[in-house]
Order: sequence, then structure tokens, then C-alpha cells
Amino acid sequence: MKKKNIVWIGLFLIIGVHITKTVYISIKYNIDRIQTTMVQNIKTFSSENLSNKAVKKIPAYEVENTTDLEKDKEVALEIFGFSKDCYIDEQEDRIIFSDGSKNLDVYKNTGGFYYTDNSARSSSTNIDLSKVDVNKIYEKCEQILETLDIEDVSRGDIVPGSTSYTGNSDIPTITLISVGYARLLDNKKVGGFGSISFSFDSEGNIASAMVSVKRYKEVGKVPVVSAKAALNRFKDGENGHLSTDDSKSTEAIIKEAELVYWIDDFYKDKIILKPVYLMKGKTLDSDKKENADVRIITSAVG
Repeated sequence: MKKKNIVWIGLFLIIGVHITKTVYISIKYNIDRIQTTMVQNIKTFSSENLSNKAVKKIPAYEVENTTDLEKDKEVALEIFGFSKDCYIDEQEDRIIFSDGSKNLDVYKNTGGFYYTDNSARSSSTNIDLSKVDVNKIYEKCEQILETLDIEDVSRGDIVPGSTSYTGNSDIPTITLISVGYARLLDNKKVGGFGSISFSFDSEGNIASAMVSVKRYKEVGKVPVVSAKAALNRFKDGENGHLSTDDSKSTEAIIKEAELVYWIDDFYKDKIILKPVYLMKGKTLDSDKKENADVRIITSAVG
């Protein structure tokens, strides 16, 4: 009898430690909270295809601070061809390099960067998307990612990055094209400030490039609710963000939801990736006809 009691006590201790660790991760990093911005006119949400099946647990990740800023800096400078005598301005959270029309911010906490070339960004030459060598664009982006030892990514489409209108024409002039990549952790995309982006001018020159975070590390596990449960919580005022161009409709239908990791910013010393559902759908007018796109980002943590 005593032996059985000892076994049960041991089992409860193991479960208790496991629960405590999960709660500690959630409290320490506040991973179930994202900034609340409600669009007041949307009052009712419905869903057709959202899953009602909860995900038991997924890994929790933290942005890994750089351990060799000097190396990260040198790699970035070499990628974009900065001269050794370029101008340097060291600030609290970043090091800024300037070389002619080129500028590079290297972030001290992550080793990531934001690069711009004002000469390429100011291009006014129209780009015909049908004639863009997409393979060449992807190859150039992925060579940079390979140099940075970034391998697990999801490739986005090549789309207009900057447009302008001239005269009375309704047809926009495309002066830059852009492509985005999402990091993959546990086969889930990283969004928000964890995204990777590039833009190019008509000659294929890089106009801008951003890789804000280079490394992540797993710090535990967190429970995740179903997409339908997350939407129900959002309807009840759970933290989240809704965006739409429709300022009149009071109802929306949500058609799909993707479980992703989200980064609000990358300036903090400790940054936890927040598991969220990225939901997409349509607003509905008074006749229940679909109108504008609607997008919801809401916490997925159980």
C-alpha cells in the first residue's frame, strides 16, 4: 500500500512540475497576449471550415540573441558590398553603416539587419511583371539566406513593391518588386517582425532587404486551443487584432485559419514568439453578400 502511495505521489509531482513549467513559460514571456485593436463595427463572426480540434502542445521559441555581433556585422557588410572606410554610427540598439547611397542597420540584440539602397529605391523605370526573371530573383534572395545560414523558409510570391501613377492614367507604374519569406519553426511560419523581405528595381538591384532575426531557440512547450475556440474567445473580447477596409458591415465570415508564430518587435532583450491564429475571411453586407477582406490575428495559447 505504501509503495502504491509513493508511486502516486511521484506521478503527481511529475505532472505538477510539468504544469508549473508551462505556466511559468506563459507568465514569464506573456505569450498569450498580443496588442488589442478592435474594429468596432464588426460585431458578429461566423465560421464554416475552422477546426474544432485542439493542438495538445507545440514548442515555444525565443529569439536567440547574437553571441558574435562582430561576425554578424562583417557578413552583412560583405553581402551588400560596403567599403571598409564607410561611415559608422553606433547607437544603443544598432550599428548604422552608410556608404554612398547604401545604408545598413545591424541590430545588436539579434544580429539581424535592415538594408536600403536609395539609388535603387528611387528608380522610376516601369517593371513589367510578366517579363521578370522570377528564378533569378529567388536565386539572389536565397543566396543571401544561405550565407546567413537560414535554411527553413517558406517562399512568397513576387509582387509589386512600389507603384505610382502618372498623368491621367489608371494603370500604375511599378517601380519596385518585392518578395517575402517566412521562417519555419516546427513547420509553422514566423510572422510579424520575424518576416524576411527583399525588394528590387528594374535592373535587378536590391533596393531593400530585411532579416530582423537570424536565430531562434526552443524554450519549452505550450498548449494550443482549436481555431474555432480561438475565434470564440476573440468574439468575447480576447486579445487580438482585426483589420478590414470595410467600415460599415457588422458581420464577417471567417474561412481559414493558420497557426503561426508571431513577433511584435525585435528590439527587446528577451523576445518570445507568440503562437497565434492568422485568420482570413470576408465581411458580409446586410444581404449576407461577401464584401471586403477581413483579417484577424488572435492568441492560440490555451
